Amino acid sequence: MNSFLLIGLVSEATADSASNASADKAAEAFSAILTNVQKQFADQGDHLDLCNLALDGSTEVPVTAQLARATYDCILLGGGFREPEHVALFERVINAVHRHAPGAAIGLVDLPQDAPQAAIRVLSQDYKRAALLSPSALLSPSALLSPSALLSPSALPT
Repeated sequence: MNSFLLIGLVSEATADSASNASADKAAEAFSAILTNVQKQFADQGDHLDLCNLALDGSTEVPVTAQLARATYDCILLGGGFREPEHVALFERVINAVHRHAPGAAIGLVDLPQDAPQAAIRVLSQDYKRAALLSPSALLSPSALLSPSALLSPSALPT
């Protein structure tokens, strides 16, 4: 079983849901989508937690709190972060994930519905990379070079 965290922005329609009925419907629809995505992960034998962030400047607090509660194989980041007006927010989230979950793979999704495919894509790449860098390969005599060997003239390209 793999464990995933999907970090996304609360849509403005969802954030303003107290203001009108159509926003309430949008919030309900978004919640249904997230519930369906969690069910898809569960059906695959995996677990998906959600961390929905509001645009209120406290981004690192919920991310850090969620990462303290569990260890994740993969962190999936929603598409709203990559909008030009949210670049600083995206950087804060990436840095929080890097600090608090350094061993987790990171995937990017455009919509919550993309999360299952992104999880498969990212973990398959991560597992391929791990196979290439297995401990036995890293400890083979040909892979071990001392710092002095790296600096020797014979180690320089000709």
